[in-house]
Amino acid sequence: EITRHLAFRDYLRANGEDAKKYGALKTKLAEQFPYDIDSYIKGKEALVKEIEMKAMEWYSERHSFLVD
Repeated sequence: EITRHLAFRDYLRANGEDAKKYGALKTKLAEQFPYDIDSYIKGKEALVKEIEMKAMEWYSERHSFLVD
């Protein structure tokens, strides 16, 4: 779990376009669901999974000794 979180964070820091897309979605969902955290989280799921896949591949290329 820690590796996944670090990969996600580091990937977004290194990939501005995906970071902007993720930030824009979070802003939109926060405005759309200001009092509904479940809908906010559900609204992020697809993009988070997409970015996680890219991030883990990207991270494993740089830190192969950390990723199974």
